[in-house]
Amino acid sequence: MRDEDKTREQLINELVELRRRITELEKLETKRKQAEEALQESEEKFRSISASAQDGIIMMDNEGNISYWNEAAQRIFGYTKGEAIGKEVHIFLGPKRYHEAYRKGFNRFKETGEGPVVEKTLELSAIRKDGTEFPIELSVSSVKVQGKWHSIGIVRDITRRKQAEEALRKAHEELEKRVEERTAELVKANEELRERERRFTDIAENVLEWVWEVDTNGKYTYASPVVEKILGYKPKEVFKKNFYELFHPEDREELRKTVFGVFAKKQPFREFINRNVHKNGKTVWLSTSGVPILDEKGNLLGYRGVDADITERKRMEEALEASEQKYRELYKKAKILAEKDPLTKLFNHRRISELLEYEIQRAKRKEEVFSIMMLDVDDLKLINDAYGHLAGDKLLKNIAGILKNSCRSIDLIGRYGGDEFLIILPYTHGEKAKNIAQRICEKMQKQGLKINGTKNIPTRLSIGVTTYPFDSMVSRELIGLADKRMYESKQSGKSVVSVSVPEIKKYLLAKKPTLNILESLVTAVDGKDHYTKAHSELVNKFSFSLAKEVNLSNEEIEALRIAALLHDIGKIGIPETILRKPGPLEKEEFELIKQHPILGAMMLDGPPLHRDHVIDAIKYHHERYDGKGYPGELKGKDIPLLARIIGIVDAYCAMITDRPYRKALTQEEAIAELKKCAGTQFDPELVDKFIKCLKEA
Repeated sequence: MRDEDKTREQLINELVELRRRITELEKLETKRKQAEEALQESEEKFRSISASAQDGIIMMDNEGNISYWNEAAQRIFGYTKGEAIGKEVHIFLGPKRYHEAYRKGFNRFKETGEGPVVEKTLELSAIRKDGTEFPIELSVSSVKVQGKWHSIGIVRDITRRKQAEEALRKAHEELEKRVEERTAELVKANEELRERERRFTDIAENVLEWVWEVDTNGKYTYASPVVEKILGYKPKEVFKKNFYELFHPEDREELRKTVFGVFAKKQPFREFINRNVHKNGKTVWLSTSGVPILDEKGNLLGYRGVDADITERKRMEEALEASEQKYRELYKKAKILAEKDPLTKLFNHRRISELLEYEIQRAKRKEEVFSIMMLDVDDLKLINDAYGHLAGDKLLKNIAGILKNSCRSIDLIGRYGGDEFLIILPYTHGEKAKNIAQRICEKMQKQGLKINGTKNIPTRLSIGVTTYPFDSMVSRELIGLADKRMYESKQSGKSVVSVSVPEIKKYLLAKKPTLNILESLVTAVDGKDHYTKAHSELVNKFSFSLAKEVNLSNEEIEALRIAALLHDIGKIGIPETILRKPGPLEKEEFELIKQHPILGAMMLDGPPLHRDHVIDAIKYHHERYDGKGYPGELKGKDIPLLARIIGIVDAYCAMITDRPYRKALTQEEAIAELKKCAGTQFDPELVDKFIKCLKEA
């Protein structure tokens, strides 16, 4: 019985002990589950953080094999988690040229947990799955697990940053090149600009850019430490601001609208120049470039970019602009010195000669007249000998003043020689130019030259006048003839000598030109071209016959009579060397000859009877029926009737007359040529009627 009681007691004790142990086990199980749940929660938090991280997170065991690989690492390197786990990280991701160095460093790490990259942030090169090498920023930390050293690496792809740095470097190089090129042009400011260029180069080569990120509202979410160097604010101070708060107050609102306009279009931008305010209140110029940050669906998350301090560049540009302005002023002064006579401040010989050529081209193009005046100071040498060159210089200045006061603003005045002046008078006929010259002489005689403020020395000018195109349409002949007339004035004692075809003046003053006036005009042309008088009389004779055949009115016949006699009046303005040339004309010479119809019309543009009919007949008698003539390239019936008549008769008379370079054609040969050119050069109806007249005669 006692044995049974003892056995029961032992059993009870064992059951109690068992229950105690079970209770302890249950407590341990509860703690284990709690630990597992905490661990699971930690792992989930880690996975969540790791999955959303923009940087790659890579864990390595004691053998250097990859034990953890997040999504960012997959995006950066291109390997999936399955492809990466278990691989030796150095061989798997590092360029071959670094493998040996990696192994040596890792062997040290296995033993000590230390190494050249541990607890540091370095820029290295890595290899993607596709074999491309790219730059990364790597931060490595060590952790001891069960007595063995493991490592955790944080990897950031810095390709864009490097590209941005390279782009900025190239931009600086281009800027430096541009500054050098522009600086070389500013000779007068060369030394000063060279020093400024050296300063700018030193700054440009050492400048660091401020990297930033903003959200869609423009608030900074990231700012690199360089912002303190550029704007004086620490990064944590910048985080409290929107980007537009840093703009200069005067620009702030306009730039804010501009930038948000870019945000709305999700567009990248480059070199956006903007004015900012430093923390100390100074103005800072920045060149901003940025790109949009988009999610996978293309929604805008913000912008990322860089700011380069270009304050020095702006200062250089302002300096360059100031130097360019100084250069322009110096150039303007140099141009004046190159064009003006230093004593009288009038145009010098070279410039007044150029202006005469320009005026000839203008008058030719606009079919207008102008005159020139050549003036000589009588007895200047005697004044220099008697009173000194200072007195002579004073006289020349006085004359320059009188010329300026006597001329219009459009007139051009130059000192042509030591004691000679040349005046160009646009839109001015010879008679009007002669009146201006007379007025200048009277003023000069009245003013004279005062010596010592009391003694007045009478001074006289000799003046010659020529008119374009009456005297010539070539500059050297206009000046030569004006010079000749000036010396005639000096020798005759007259103030002005001007004989620009006086017969034209008689014609313009006559209400109805007489035969004597017309013949005197023809004789004036014949003085330069001996062929003209006989030819004009012959053209007049045949034109009258054709006029009766086409039944012209008496008024038209009278106009035709005048035009036929004067159709070559414009040759007065053609150089004699061309008119009397025995052989074929050069192209340039023929171009001058082609001007004579226009010159003739310009010369006779006045009040006589039937003026319009006469002028049109003279101006267009070299037009062709097919429109290939000159000067207006008129065609067919658009050519005035009288001009078509004179054109046929003029050609016929030229063909049947001997010339120095060819023999005359017979009447039959000339008629055959008229028929050949009917419908192309000549009006075919008028050709038929003219041939009829010739045969009847």
